[in-house]
Amino acid sequence: MRFYIAGGASNTENINEIIKILSEAGHDLTFDSLQSFSNTEFDMCETSFSIVRAVRDAELVILLLPETKALCTELGIALASKSNKRIVVWSETGNEFSGDTFSSFFYYHTAIERLVCSREELLDFMSKI
Repeated sequence: MRFYIAGGASNTENINEIIKILSEAGHDLTFDSLQSFSNTEFDMCETSFSIVRAVRDAELVILLLPETKALCTELGIALASKSNKRIVVWSETGNEFSGDTFSSFFYYHTAIERLVCSREELLDFMSKI
């Protein structure tokens, strides 16, 4: 299965661990969202196309909250290309799903699996995919 994973800088360790777990299980990462990006206009354009392709082609999209400025875009791409795609949005606290200013309407889309649990439970969940 092809997967895409993204989250803010506070989730770097979680992202690396999930990549390791899923890769060891034989799944393929579609794009390394932790790589460094150049700020040239050309490179930013190329990166944006790469991310769109990676999210579109993934069969599993994992988004770790708290969000980055790109996470809602990645979620939108996943929803728009959702045929045969599983979309998991994780929050350790659930604050982002509380319906107040921290929430996105799209977290409530029926195609989204909202997962609220500890880091350890998240890693256990990923090991069973």
